[in-house]
Amino acid sequence: MFRSEAGAKHLRAKQNRCEPSRIPIIDDAYCFPKNATWRKTNKRNLEKGNVESVNKVPRLDDDSENSDNDYQGLDEPPIRQKLINILRQYPDGPQIIRELVQNAEDADASEFKVMLYTEDNVGERGYNLKYQKMFMGPALCAFNDSVFKERDWKGIKSIYTSVKETDALKIGRFGLGFKSVFHLTDTPLILSGDKLLIINPTEESHRVCHNVTLTQLTSKYEKTLWPVLKQVFKMDGKGTFGFDRSSVEKKYYKGTLFWFPLRRAPSSLLDKVYSPQRMKELMVSFRKEADTILLFLQNIDTITIIENQSQVLYEVTVKNYGTTQQEFLKCRKQINDRLKKLGTKFPEESISVTYNAQLVTHNVKEKQKKSTTYKIVNYHQGKKEMLSTLWDLSKDGENVPRVGVAYPMQLDKTFVAHVFCFLPLPLTSTSLTNLPVHVNGFFNLDPSRDHVMQATEGQVGEKDKNIQWNELLIQEVIPKAYVKLIEDLLTKGTNAEIIYRCLPDIEKVQSDLWKRLLPPVLRMALQMNIFQTEKAQKTWVNIENAVFNVFVEEERMADQEIKNTVIGLIKDYNKNLVMLPEHLKTLVMSWPKYNIISSVCPTLINSEYIASLMNNDSLYRKMCRKNKIQLLDYFLTYAELESYKKLKLIPTNDESFFLSLTSDDPIYLCSEEEAFLFPNLERQLLCDLSDEMKRRLLELRCGNTKNWSPEHFVPLLRQSTDVEKSSKLDLEAKKKWIKKVWTFLSETENKHLIEQIESCPVLLAKEDIKTSPSLHVLKKNHILTKTSHKQQSLTGEVKEVLKCCGVKLLEKTFFLPDFVMAKYVAQPTVKDVCMVLEKTFQENPSNIIKLNNLPASVRKEFAIFIGEYRSHYDKMSEVFKKWLRKLKLFPLSNAYVSSSLYAVENVAGIAPRHMKEFPVRYNVLLLDRDFKGISLARELGCQEFLKQILIKETLQRVRDNKYESNEVTLFMKYFMDNLNDGTPAEQIEIASKVPFIENGVGKLKAPSDLFDRSKDEKCSEFYEDMDTEEEEAVKLHFVHENIRVDIAECFGVPSLTRREMENGGIEDLEYEQWGQQESLTTRIKNILKDYSDGPLFKEMLQNADDAGATCMKILFDERKNEDARTGLIDKGMEECQGPALWFYNDAKFKEKDFKNIIKLGGGTKGTEHTKIGKFGLGFCSVYSVTDVPSIKRMNMKELFFDYLCAQPIKRQRIQMGYQQNSITEKK
Repeated sequence: MFRSEAGAKHLRAKQNRCEPSRIPIIDDAYCFPKNATWRKTNKRNLEKGNVESVNKVPRLDDDSENSDNDYQGLDEPPIRQKLINILRQYPDGPQIIRELVQNAEDADASEFKVMLYTEDNVGERGYNLKYQKMFMGPALCAFNDSVFKERDWKGIKSIYTSVKETDALKIGRFGLGFKSVFHLTDTPLILSGDKLLIINPTEESHRVCHNVTLTQLTSKYEKTLWPVLKQVFKMDGKGTFGFDRSSVEKKYYKGTLFWFPLRRAPSSLLDKVYSPQRMKELMVSFRKEADTILLFLQNIDTITIIENQSQVLYEVTVKNYGTTQQEFLKCRKQINDRLKKLGTKFPEESISVTYNAQLVTHNVKEKQKKSTTYKIVNYHQGKKEMLSTLWDLSKDGENVPRVGVAYPMQLDKTFVAHVFCFLPLPLTSTSLTNLPVHVNGFFNLDPSRDHVMQATEGQVGEKDKNIQWNELLIQEVIPKAYVKLIEDLLTKGTNAEIIYRCLPDIEKVQSDLWKRLLPPVLRMALQMNIFQTEKAQKTWVNIENAVFNVFVEEERMADQEIKNTVIGLIKDYNKNLVMLPEHLKTLVMSWPKYNIISSVCPTLINSEYIASLMNNDSLYRKMCRKNKIQLLDYFLTYAELESYKKLKLIPTNDESFFLSLTSDDPIYLCSEEEAFLFPNLERQLLCDLSDEMKRRLLELRCGNTKNWSPEHFVPLLRQSTDVEKSSKLDLEAKKKWIKKVWTFLSETENKHLIEQIESCPVLLAKEDIKTSPSLHVLKKNHILTKTSHKQQSLTGEVKEVLKCCGVKLLEKTFFLPDFVMAKYVAQPTVKDVCMVLEKTFQENPSNIIKLNNLPASVRKEFAIFIGEYRSHYDKMSEVFKKWLRKLKLFPLSNAYVSSSLYAVENVAGIAPRHMKEFPVRYNVLLLDRDFKGISLARELGCQEFLKQILIKETLQRVRDNKYESNEVTLFMKYFMDNLNDGTPAEQIEIASKVPFIENGVGKLKAPSDLFDRSKDEKCSEFYEDMDTEEEEAVKLHFVHENIRVDIAECFGVPSLTRREMENGGIEDLEYEQWGQQESLTTRIKNILKDYSDGPLFKEMLQNADDAGATCMKILFDERKNEDARTGLIDKGMEECQGPALWFYNDAKFKEKDFKNIIKLGGGTKGTEHTKIGKFGLGFCSVYSVTDVPSIKRMNMKELFFDYLCAQPIKRQRIQMGYQQNSITEKK
């Protein structure tokens, strides 16, 4: 485009020299004679590769020097071999798809799609074998929305030449890109506009390119190619990328479509087989590049990756940001449009455009969407701004000084800068540049197009012009685009952090090639007002007027907090402080090393500069104490005394009072703990200094500064603890202060000071928890502390008792040393509490009345506390016991009498055992034996009241009608339940006169009215129908259900079971035979192998839940039942009368439940969706703990299982029926 005619000829000569395998240019003007027929024949021979025929040119004059007889052409390989050679130098990978993107971009397309067909979409339905084999899948399909021009058709068929190499508006220049598709296919198909091209390099050279118009598809190729294409592109349906029947009917396809059937077997072109999986991997690699591939393109704005036509996997789009879409498109194409207007002229002035673009990536498969905003600068350098060297390399049009930079506006820690030659070079694990921007340029690439050509290490001699061009592009042209990016950020009011991040990190850029970019970029950028100050107005300054947050080298080891304080001071003084990020700090600190601008020396922070600020303005006095101490530390370490000695830099503990190093006022240098000993003396103390600072300060010998020592303690304490000053301390301050004072005085070397401060208020005491504490003089106080050094403490109730009796208490946290405690304070032990209370009772007997008026809960806890005395000490004072017998400390056992507390001298004794079960009220005043403090009552002489006496007295009151009827019933049931051989006859005699048994007509009768033991008569008769097969009912006599079995047996009444056994055993009872075909022991044993012991409780809970129960109870019965081993249903059941495990639930077994429970593994609930038991094995888990389980349902059935019985019939269910018993009055 920019070449002269001479330059063009020079280029062609260069190409022929550099590319010996290139096909000679067919030019009638100098290759062949004027005979047209001869020219056509030889031209055809040349295309076929018949080189020898071409060389046999008819001689013009055998003797002439210009005769062709002495000349001969070079032998050239066939096209297939040329492609193989190209593929060897052009690597396989995602750049194959990248080249298709490049072709779409050069064709002015706005949309690019690539799709992978993973299956064969042709099939075997009698298609033409040639085309079927050629186009059957799997295949890669690519689409763009532009249409091929004639030069594009010519370029696609050229080898080693490019129709775009002299066109600065095109990014494809080498003539090799499209040929890379032969890595994956043998027969690419290109469809665009009104024609279709099939390239098959395995054919003869004159048949490699097969041209077919859309008109010919339905005529000439109607029965061969047309059916295959219809199937391949699904033209009977929606078609592929808009190519359908209507396109053929209109004889025009608006777009360009590429079809690349994957090589499924080794061919004469390549042995490489391209599987769908391999193609998927290639597309994954391309997808990673696709995130940024649109950045520097002018036309394409959308790239879509599809699989099998219907599944969109990934899409990336570039669109406007901050402007209209129309303005955005104009900016993208602005340079190209300007160059088109210039035609073949090289622009005199530089052309640049800056705009914002938003890249939106959508991972459809993983449902992830990401949007990134870039500021992009595209720049074409004009002739006027070029150095001669750059112009010499670009004037013939081979090299174009066109570059660009793209900067992500959002912080992204994963950002990796890439190098673009309009399209990104292959991704690497690390950045090639380590810049904060992507860089684009018209670079000369190596043959594989993977890397920018650059000088190798140790290279000697003159550099290759391609390498020179790349170096000049990076050193002269790209910096101007980079700086325009920074200028635009500044003019748009961008945040300083974004601008600083845009500047390169000089330490990270390692490549020698890319280091050439740094000096010109930084030189131009740093002289602009690129630095934002920390002033309130946020002004911008250049490097000469800024004060950077970087200390001079000798002060860089200062503590970071000190540095922060110094930097804060500069801010307060409203200087042009600039806070640099770390990578720019490195640049400033290494300024002499890089010598970016030799005439400029950046202003760094140093102590001399800070001292001058403070001497000129006392603003620093408003700083807090901590910061002032840090400033003092800074000056003591780095500054000369003369520069800061007049500054009031020495803070005292009083934040409002400061001294200079020339002051005569005394200052005690001490630690924070030492300063805490002397409240209200802040102006005389300074504790916020390190030992090193103290040492340096004392070495200066300025002012009246001294180290504090213990000899200063007493006078300073007396001064700080006068009444006026002490009253200023709040509660927390008093607590902390007292603790610190006694900690100091407890040290051996300071104990002698205690006698000197006895008159000082150094003990803290309070009446109760809620009152404010007050300070007391040590020698005048009689104080009971809350805790001792043994960590003993008094409960709140005990403290309330002590307070009631006038005893003053100290907080437990403010304990005294042992030797001081022994001298001044009683200990919080039971013994000392008793001692103190005894003393207060003797001094003031009315304290007994006060104590008895305290809440019952307080007195109870006090009794429990005092009751512990015996467990710790051998003897309690008899005098103190006398006082304690008057205190109402103990609750009664019978709450019906009174809920008040009673004194020992006012009760009959201590209640006997198990009185909680006693069902009725009683009038005797008895102390609750279960009260935790009952041991104190025993210590005071209170004895246990006998239970038999209480029962006797209660029986007498029952007999005398002193209780309600319900109370009588409750007590007599209690009496009968506790009746045994040891019951006194006197009680039995009284009880026999009490009417508490209901007869058949509902009246209550005394036992003596129903049974006369002297006449040996049984209970009166009544009958019940039994379920027997006898015609007449059996008349039986049943005792009342409230009469225990042992009591009935005492009266000679036999049990029903024994009666039946004596009358013939169980044979006369109704039973049903139950059994299984398989031996039960074997079956159950096998089930138990798969069942552990653990699930038993869960299975019983499951059965209860399935039965609809609302509760389940479990009882472990440890009784041995030695008295219940006779009169059993079966003699073998004697062994089952020992300890047992009971399960109870409140649901009733139904008839089907009894039948289901005997089915082993029957899964009787498997079809009931409301049941959680499904498998019929759960109940068998009970055999892990018993041999004979039994089930009892209330009032109806009892079910026994005995799998050890010799005969199946022994495993039986016994069914009994009975009604509510009743007793009729004795006649």
